[in-house]
Amino acid sequence: YNSNMYTNRVVHQKKFFKNINYNKLVNEILIHEKKLKKNDLYFEGGAALNFIGENYKELNKILKQLHDSKKIANHFKSKFIINSCSAISDKKNYKRSSKWHRDVRYFNKNAHAEMILCIIPITLCDQSNGSTIFKLRNNKLVQKKLLPGDILIADASLLHRAGNKKSDKKRVIVTISLTPPHIKPIMDFS
Repeated sequence: YNSNMYTNRVVHQKKFFKNINYNKLVNEILIHEKKLKKNDLYFEGGAALNFIGENYKELNKILKQLHDSKKIANHFKSKFIINSCSAISDKKNYKRSSKWHRDVRYFNKNAHAEMILCIIPITLCDQSNGSTIFKLRNNKLVQKKLLPGDILIADASLLHRAGNKKSDKKRVIVTISLTPPHIKPIMDFS
């Protein structure tokens, strides 16, 4: 893990998370979606944005393990914050994420990654149910098979999109963006 590891790489670490009950986590996501729908804040297609809160015990275990990760702290060489935390849970692809995009508002190919994207599978994610595809600088496409407990970490400026769904298998993921504290988060998570 060196300072430019995310510049042109997607890092897949197996069994990163310990002691997470993924069935309970799916229920937490569904409860959050219901709250969003009730308040007319839900994006059709399965995106539970701003998925965070003290009532989500399994999510908070994940956030704690990310917070305690020396590997992530070493990347930033400083403290870091949660910039955004969302869940994607619908059987269909979330339409906005099925187009090529970056998760940063600006792009400088020579800059150090100031935002890293963490993709955390809650269910099996593979080519058949639309696992995320990353496009590296050499135009190589990377699409990893992920199991619950794994984490995929990438520079948020890498082009990526949801893969094409070829089956009815549900794909549930949590996406978390981490940044240094000087970058304003999408929502005040304090």
